[in-house]
Amino acid sequence: MAVRVDPATRVAFLDGVVDLEEARRVRDAVLELVPGQDTVIDCHEVREMHDSALAYLVIGLQLAHRTVAVRGLDDHQRRLLEYLHVPAKETPS
Repeated sequence: MAVRVDPATRVAFLDGVVDLEEARRVRDAVLELVPGQDTVIDCHEVREMHDSALAYLVIGLQLAHRTVAVRGLDDHQRRLLEYLHVPAKETPS
């Protein structure tokens, strides 16, 4: 998996397989950005995202008081976030 964060647009682009260890790397990369503005996590190029990784990533960022919008999730992933009472914001591509 690779994560590329564009600090100018505050978009984290993910690809490949996102497991729990990779979710930690993404969280850390997003937390390096200066807080105060929304960050977008783009999952369009992700081949597989483990449920535990998605939950860890989004909840971990919320606990750090970061507002995150996610794009490129499938229906199962959006339902998972709803089940966890995590407000997921789908943004246009």
